[in-house]
Amino acid sequence: MAKVGFLALAARWFWETKMGDPGFSEEARSRIKNIEAALAESHEIVSGGLVSTEEAASSALAGFKEANIDALVACCFMWSEDQPLLRVIDELQATPLLLWCWTPSNTLPTSLTALDLIKWSGPVGAQQISGALRRSGRKFTFVIGNHTEKETLREISDFATAAMVARELKHARIGLLPYRYYVMTNTWVDEFDLASIFGVDVIYVSVNQLLASSATVKESDVKSYIDSLRDMRVSPDVCQQGLSEAVKISLGLAKLVRDLDLDAVSIGDCNDELHAVLNCRPCLYLPSVFEHGIVVGMEGDLSGVVAQLVLCRLSGQPTMFTEIFTYDEMQNQILVGHAGMHDIRLAQDHSVVTLTPDYEYPEEKAGVWMAFSVRPGPVTLLSIASTQKSFHLVVARGEALAVEHRLQGYPHALVKLDIPLKSFFHATTAVGTTQHWALVPGDLGRVISNLASILGLDCTILNEVQES
Repeated sequence: MAKVGFLALAARWFWETKMGDPGFSEEARSRIKNIEAALAESHEIVSGGLVSTEEAASSALAGFKEANIDALVACCFMWSEDQPLLRVIDELQATPLLLWCWTPSNTLPTSLTALDLIKWSGPVGAQQISGALRRSGRKFTFVIGNHTEKETLREISDFATAAMVARELKHARIGLLPYRYYVMTNTWVDEFDLASIFGVDVIYVSVNQLLASSATVKESDVKSYIDSLRDMRVSPDVCQQGLSEAVKISLGLAKLVRDLDLDAVSIGDCNDELHAVLNCRPCLYLPSVFEHGIVVGMEGDLSGVVAQLVLCRLSGQPTMFTEIFTYDEMQNQILVGHAGMHDIRLAQDHSVVTLTPDYEYPEEKAGVWMAFSVRPGPVTLLSIASTQKSFHLVVARGEALAVEHRLQGYPHALVKLDIPLKSFFHATTAVGTTQHWALVPGDLGRVISNLASILGLDCTILNEVQES
């Protein structure tokens, strides 16, 4: 839950000139309490209350600093002078700012008194301060609407969540096991750029570290894990000895994640050393990893696993590392998926998960996958493209369709895109995405766009085919 600082801005001039009747202040504070209550349903609110002076702004600022807020919402409650808000943001330069143009209702009364006009004057303040913010170069996000409107509250909530995740990414630890994939140059990424823009730290993990960790896994833990698989299907081509070895290697990875305090892992699963030493790649579901919000990606693709981490933190949902295998132009569908370790919570239930051999390395007895299709429903796909200057977030949305056994052996999803298929491919090649996409249930387009804005990155929402 994000920690959000809140200011209700109004000009002291209204009180100094005594334009208001005796109930003016009481009515204002009552409305502010209602706004705060509406915001508090989604996030922790640190309120500065009604702010009409620089002194009140300083008091609110002290509270924001003490609470260490993730985001600041400046509500233009009525027309307001600039200085109180400028006083606050001058010392919160790194805090994402949302400017809220508010009115008492989304429909005007049939007539307005001069006093009523004051109560409805938030748009004047919003346009006034927005010009000052733009001229000063201060980044902000703008929202307009009343606190009783669900869409307005969703916009504010998405912004606050994005601000929180931008902060959480700072010093998130991503394990790279053991290295990037040499022949996929489009997945190579500058780790300094990852650290300076997203804030993540890359931790190198050797194959020998995984081997040593796996050697410490107890046989009782292997047996307990195999017992937990009884609700799943098992291919007759999976042998008991191979499964036991596969479990040991995967549990060894879980131990490394814990010991190294990792938030994500990118496995170079086609690495020759990994296969020579381990005689398999770790591919089995790990409750102690996935159920704690830790993500796993493949092929040593760091930007791909950052995309997964972003989606996981923004949504609290399991994610999938995918590539676009192929498509059906007539049905406007793409078939996505990938070999390797995946979060089986994306499946409808455990009964549809099948343990199969690693079809890409058939000689490795310990090569065991968990094959399934993603449960039906809306999904978001995210690619983080590394450009010549920075990163570019590309978002596609669609519907995962109900399919079973559409693809042998691979975790996969059949996705009907919102955007025409050919437009999708033209747009993605124009940006320069990789073949890898992170997938998550739900529609996260707006919150990803908010995150990109906070991080200072370009973002393309493909069903709109425009940059934001």
